[in-house]
Amino acid sequence: MNPFTGSIKYFIANLYNSLLALLFFILLARYLTPSYLGQIALVQLIAYLTTSVFALLPGNLIMRDVAYDFTSKKDLRVAEVSLFFTAVILPFMLVFLVFPKYVWISIPYFILTLLTSYQSWILSGLGKFTEANLGVIISSTFRYGLAIAGVLMRNIYIIIAFWTAGAALAAIYYSLQVSIKPKWHFDVFKSLVMVGLPIYISGIVGFIAGQGDRLVTYALLGSYYLGIYQLMAMISTVPNLLISSLSSAILPASTHYYAKGKDMVYMSSLSFRFYTLISLPLALIGLALSYPVVYHLFPAYLPGVKALEILILFVTATMPFISLSTFMISAKKDYKPFVLIGSISAVEVVGVSYLLIPKFNVFGAAVAQAINALITSALFLFFSVRQKVFVLDKKNYLTIFLILISFFGLLSWEIALIAVLIGIKALGIINKDDVTILERFSPKQLKTLIDILKIFAR
Repeated sequence: MNPFTGSIKYFIANLYNSLLALLFFILLARYLTPSYLGQIALVQLIAYLTTSVFALLPGNLIMRDVAYDFTSKKDLRVAEVSLFFTAVILPFMLVFLVFPKYVWISIPYFILTLLTSYQSWILSGLGKFTEANLGVIISSTFRYGLAIAGVLMRNIYIIIAFWTAGAALAAIYYSLQVSIKPKWHFDVFKSLVMVGLPIYISGIVGFIAGQGDRLVTYALLGSYYLGIYQLMAMISTVPNLLISSLSSAILPASTHYYAKGKDMVYMSSLSFRFYTLISLPLALIGLALSYPVVYHLFPAYLPGVKALEILILFVTATMPFISLSTFMISAKKDYKPFVLIGSISAVEVVGVSYLLIPKFNVFGAAVAQAINALITSALFLFFSVRQKVFVLDKKNYLTIFLILISFFGLLSWEIALIAVLIGIKALGIINKDDVTILERFSPKQLKTLIDILKIFAR
C-alpha cells in the first residue's frame, strides 16, 4: 500500500489516457465539425453522469471501506455488494432510450463504464494499483486509440463500438484480478447508502457543478458551441486529470496508515504542499501554451481560446484545496459538508452560466467554472480545518499565499512562474524531512524526481 508508487502508476495511466485523448480530439477537430464533436461530447457527458447519478454507492467510500476491511483482515463484504450493484441498477439505464439513436446504442457502454468503475475502486482499495491502471490503459487504447478509425470514417457508431469493446475487455481483465464474487448483503448495502448518502448527493450536484456549464452551453447555443467549449474544457482538464489521479492512491493509502495510527493532519499537510509543487507550474505552463496549441492544432476553435486560458489556470491552481476532500473521507468525518459544497457549486455554475453565456459566449461558461473553483477551494479549506484533518500552520499559510500569486499569471505567466519557483524554495514549502519521507516510498527509478525535490527543499 505504497501511496507514492501508487500515485505514480495512476499518473502514468492518466498521462497515457490524456495523450491518446489529445490525438483523438486533434483528428476529430480536423476531420469533423464542432457540431459532430458536440455529439461525441453528449455521449461523454452521459457516461460521466452514469458514474455520478447511478453510482448510489460512492467510489470514494468503496475505496476507503475496502482498504479498511483489507487492513483489518475483515470479510470483503463491501466489495461483494459493489460488484453486484451494477446488476441492480441495470433496468434504470433504459431511461436513455428517450435520447437520439447514437445515445441509446451507447447504453452497453454506460453499463460497462459503471461496472469497471466499481472494479477499479475495489482494486485500489486492495492496494492493487498496477492492476487498476492496466484496465484504464486497455479501455483508453480502444476509446481514444482504435476509435480513431471511426473518426476517419466519419461514423459515430463505429466510435461507440470501439468504446464499448474497450470497456468490455477492461471489465473482463478486472474480473480476473479482483477474485471476489458478486454477492448481495442488504445490511451492508443499507449501511453504505445511509453513511454515503451525503457523498452520493454531492456527486449528483457535483455533476451539475462540473458539467452544468456545458449543459447550459448546449441549451442556449447548441451543439456547435458545445463542441468548441467541450474541446477547450477537455484540454484544460489534462493537468487537472493528471494531478487528481494521485488521489486514487492517496485515499486508500491514507486510510490504510490512519487505521495503523498514523497522523492524518501530517499526511494531509504533506499532500497539500506536494500537490502545490505540481499544480502551480503546470497551471502556468498550461496557460502559456493555450494559445499556441489552439492556433496550430485547432484553428477553427480559436473563439474558445480565452475560455481555455481561464479554465486551465483556475482549475489547475486550486487542485491542492480540492485534495483536502480526500482526507475528510479517509478520517471518516461528517460528510454533510460535501452536500453543501456541491449544492453551492451547482447553483453558482448554472446561475452564472445562464447570466454570462448569452453575452460572452463560451467565455462566460469558463468564468462560471473559475468562480466555482475559488468557492469550492475556500469551502474545502474551511471544513477540513473545522473537522481537524488539516491545520493552518505557518507552512500551509505560505503555501496558500503562493497559490494566490499564481493567479497573477493572467497578467504575465512568465513573472508568475518565476515567482512561484523562487517562492517554493524561499518560503520553505517543503523541507528535507518531507523529502526523506517521500524518498522512503519511492522506487529507485524515481531518484531523479527526488533529486529535483531536494533542490527545492529547505
